[in-house]
Amino acid sequence: MRQHFFETRSVMSFTALYHLVSKSQAYYSLPNTKVAKQVTRRVHKAWLGYQAAHKDWQKHPKKYQGEPRIPKYKNKTKGRYMLIFPLETVSKPPLRKGIVIS
Repeated sequence: MRQHFFETRSVMSFTALYHLVSKSQAYYSLPNTKVAKQVTRRVHKAWLGYQAAHKDWQKHPKKYQGEPRIPKYKNKTKGRYMLIFPLETVSKPPLRKGIVIS
């Protein structure tokens, strides 16, 4: 997403981002694809928020303490992204098998 932004100065669509990251190892290292898709949605939403804040800052710079900064990468070990578990991803059969995500 960041590389695309630096190359084109535009935010990638969610569909394009999803198809780009859905082939990566990091995407499949999450508990399941529904959780991974929710993380992808959050990343896309953060970029849309940045884009809206930057446009507003250009029109009304006095409302801000400074120019909005682009979203940064999370630290691989310390700074993880919040996981969202849709209701259908949490069920009793995995718990019966002893699969617990902490």
